Amino acid sequence: MMYWGNKKVIAIGGGKGGIGKSIISSNLAILLGRMNKKVLLVDADLGAANLHTLLGIRFPQYTLEDYLTERIKTFDDIVLKTRFTGVSLLSGASDILSLLNPTFKERQKIIRNLQKFDADFIVIDLPAGTHMQAVDFFSMAHFGLVVLEPTPTSLENAFSFLKNMLLRKLLKAFHRNVSVRVFIEEISDPRNPKGTIRFKDMLIELEKEHPEIVKFFKEEIARETVYIVANSVEHDAQKNVANKFAMVVNEYLNLHCILLGNLPFEPKMKECVVAITPFVEKIPDSLFEKSLQHMIESVFTSDKKF
Repeated sequence: MMYWGNKKVIAIGGGKGGIGKSIISSNLAILLGRMNKKVLLVDADLGAANLHTLLGIRFPQYTLEDYLTERIKTFDDIVLKTRFTGVSLLSGASDILSLLNPTFKERQKIIRNLQKFDADFIVIDLPAGTHMQAVDFFSMAHFGLVVLEPTPTSLENAFSFLKNMLLRKLLKAFHRNVSVRVFIEEISDPRNPKGTIRFKDMLIELEKEHPEIVKFFKEEIARETVYIVANSVEHDAQKNVANKFAMVVNEYLNLHCILLGNLPFEPKMKECVVAITPFVEKIPDSLFEKSLQHMIESVFTSDKKF
């Protein structure tokens, strides 16, 4: 685990756009701020940054673009104060296409500054999809949240997101063995005419020739927990979908995956987005807020994990 001092890092991903990641990230940060926590909310979706809008900021004064292009020299100067107690924002809004996929050097520059930033919590809203930037930020967090909706496409994308995270870790474990890396990339490519292989079976094959590396990889994965958040849940039958998904991940990816909670479908959520007002501010004491608050108190501000 990367060193973060006393900070707790929460990364929120899911593999699919439009499932409520940014809404959950922004409202989660506001609730943490109400608990007298210093929160830095990071919009890592450089291609479609929208956290500033959800917080009522139409045009962010400074963004990551200003820092990475060195228009602003000091990282802290691009962090925006918000009207919400304890909550600051690092906006990812950018008009420069090259920043949609930052280089390794640029990512490291961002991470180093996040490590030094004075906060109790860093909440990272990840970009949609399963590309390198998303899975790397997800892997370095204390708490990795996968948001999904109880729909087939959302479940499929969430599974792909977690599988790609593990594949990236596996490739790093074999970074000095080119032939093994090629094997992993080929056998995990869905376009492979020879067909793909289940992740568990891939590990079995690799373990025959490289038992020590696979053992190290398994030990590293065994220390991780992925938290599932089901969003826009409308009825009891849908509550079981996320729980079953967690069981599938446990079985097929050997990844400890648990259901953190269900967030209800809120018909007024869209109205709040249009009004550029966070839901927990416009609709206080809702079931959505109570459910999100329960998640915070159960895991993020507790010394225990379940």
